[in-house]
Amino acid sequence: MIGLLSMMFMIVYVFTSLPTPWAIATFGVRKGMGFGVILMGIFGPVRGFFGHNYTIVLIATVMLSIAQPFIINAITTMSARWFPVHERATATGIAMLAQFIGIMGGMAVSRILAGSLGIKAMLIWYGVLAFAALIIFLMDYFRTESGAMTPLLLVLIALMALSFVLVALMQESRMTASN
Repeated sequence: MIGLLSMMFMIVYVFTSLPTPWAIATFGVRKGMGFGVILMGIFGPVRGFFGHNYTIVLIATVMLSIAQPFIINAITTMSARWFPVHERATATGIAMLAQFIGIMGGMAVSRILAGSLGIKAMLIWYGVLAFAALIIFLMDYFRTESGAMTPLLLVLIALMALSFVLVALMQESRMTASN
């Protein structure tokens, strides 16, 4: 069972790596990456809060695995659109290097967090970080020409924060009831 969870990102990447660049090219980098960020922001916390339920963790891991190529495969498109030709290779290389540094940092920090807080708390912290990334993305995505946030964004952030708190409270009451 744990082996399937650990291999899920690689398995799903095989099937999503080809359609993802098409989606990014068709719908744009912002929407393509946004889809990945939204999936991560939703299913990161789900995986942490429902860590005791293997089925929910598996579904959340599959959804996070689907999100991964939308972020990784957008790098070359972003480099091609945002940088002049003579800087594109450098920009792509720095972004790819940053991914590997992030993976190394995540592996080092995960060991420390899991040892001191436990795996469940570690997953919740990573979920909170994913949720924060989603909020930052939404703040940028729904900005108006003047830079102000649209009312829709404020409503979305309030609803997401409320749902996040409600899930946390439900989880806490469930844990208290089981003890």
